[in-house]
Amino acid sequence: MVHGHTPVLEVDVHSNPHKPYVNRNKKGEIVNIALDTGCVYGYSLSAMIIDEKGDFEFISERNAE
Repeated sequence: MVHGHTPVLEVDVHSNPHKPYVNRNKKGEIVNIALDTGCVYGYSLSAMIIDEKGDFEFISERNAE
């Protein structure tokens, strides 16, 4: 599942706020991807590119005020 903003109770302090968060289960499989990286708060606007094989990468651009 790929989704936009989702309120959370706690943020992992090791997460980079400029990169989407990839949540994995104990087997290492991707459970969900939180694509929102807080552009409205001065962080980055992010996009996800998925190719025909299902491989993906992220592009994030910092808010340029």
